[in-house]
Amino acid sequence: MQKQKDLKEQREEWESHMGLPIQISGVLFALDMIFLQKLIQSDGVTGWKLLSLLAFVLALPCLGGNVFVMNQMRKTKTVLQGPARTFGVVQSGGYLASVVGVWASIMGVSLLGGLLFLLGTMIVLFVCANALKDLTQRRKEKGP
Repeated sequence: MQKQKDLKEQREEWESHMGLPIQISGVLFALDMIFLQKLIQSDGVTGWKLLSLLAFVLALPCLGGNVFVMNQMRKTKTVLQGPARTFGVVQSGGYLASVVGVWASIMGVSLLGGLLFLLGTMIVLFVCANALKDLTQRRKEKGP
């Protein structure tokens, strides 16, 4: 009986971990599409706009692939064993390319705006990492 309860808790935790990357990738994909549409409509893609365009061109397939694979893993209730590291690189690369694309788009309009975006992004990442660390510690202290 306890073993089934533990398995159920592990499955619920796994499900909760699967949802966040799907949501992040979906939001970034939509955001990238909006920025990309503006870039394509603008005259002359040089400098910051070119960097932004190239970043979005890299980010979109990574983010789309991430959502697809994560959904398949969720449906089949399996985890990638062998290619997990490669998949992690694709996922992280998509996130990074998306942020770089948005940053470069902002830099093309305003240097100060781009620097504030970069600073704000780093602060938010730091705060979120600490919050996640704290939540993980509290979960361990609470126990199964």
